[in-house]
Amino acid sequence: MIRRFSPGILARALPLVLGLFLVSPALADAKDVAAENARADELFRRGKALVKEDRWEEARRAYLAGWQIKQGYDIAGNLGSVELELGLARDAAGHLAYCIKSFPATGTAAQLAYIKGRFEEARQRVAALGIQVNVDGAEVYVDGRSIGRSPFPDDVYIEPGARTLEAKLAGFAPSKLEITADKGSWQSVALVLRAGAGPRAQASSAPPSSSPPDVPVPVEDRSRAPFFVGGGVALAGIGAGVAGLVVSHQAGIHADERFKQLEASGGAGACLVAANKTPCDALDQAYRDRATFRTVGIAGFATAGVAAAAILTYALASGGKSSPKATSAVQVDVAVGAGMNGLFVTGGF
Repeated sequence: MIRRFSPGILARALPLVLGLFLVSPALADAKDVAAENARADELFRRGKALVKEDRWEEARRAYLAGWQIKQGYDIAGNLGSVELELGLARDAAGHLAYCIKSFPATGTAAQLAYIKGRFEEARQRVAALGIQVNVDGAEVYVDGRSIGRSPFPDDVYIEPGARTLEAKLAGFAPSKLEITADKGSWQSVALVLRAGAGPRAQASSAPPSSSPPDVPVPVEDRSRAPFFVGGGVALAGIGAGVAGLVVSHQAGIHADERFKQLEASGGAGACLVAANKTPCDALDQAYRDRATFRTVGIAGFATAGVAAAAILTYALASGGKSSPKATSAVQVDVAVGAGMNGLFVTGGF
């Protein structure tokens, strides 16, 4: 049935309905993230078991599978160590460097010292580059192998010897550089892309079309209703984001307190003692809760950002005009029902 609501009533009601719509799928997504993290942890444990059996190649495959799911410092450290044993110094240096960079305050000094030692061992077998590209988003290649897109905040590790670096981006002429890298060396390289020589310039230099010019089409006034909907989505997203980060912060505080209690009673190796299995499992769950709610918070803020961008896009497209009829009433046909991951809302304006 079609009902008419004033914009004021709609603006107050939509955040409540859309709040349920946003939070429920976000929690479902958080459960999916938790399941993925559990899978990564399982692969991590499998990798450790394979290392004890000296099955290095299989251990690397297990660690790599876990790394593709969750890029944690523990997976990076173990993966880098296994790669070093297999003679893959370039890959080992990258993973060990990540482990050092993201090493948590809860780790021990002995663990950090061991990882740093392994990194230095790998570092002496490879060369390091500080790569700078004058345009962000350019894809960079080393000897034809893509290493990612600019910018590169961290060093890039390569095999020593003569190497070819190249940066490419649509609308720019490719930039190529030949270098020679020695073992254990570091050097800064700059790749400069010049605009106006790529596909974008070719399109602009094409001869004018002989077809008649387009006739401007007048843009009709648009409804204000999308502003209310977008605003409601943005507010609900911000609410979910704040709640997720607050709960994540509290969970982190409780987890840190439990860790300090365990460390005070049993030292750094308290969780290696079978008698501490229950409190150690609870500690692990607390850290997982912190990560889960942090994901919910990030998802909420991301949703709010998308909604705000949509409102801005609609405003620019409409030229700031709105339908006179929309100022007095908004016609809405709304259907609310139960979906797989929570409530769903559909409607038309």
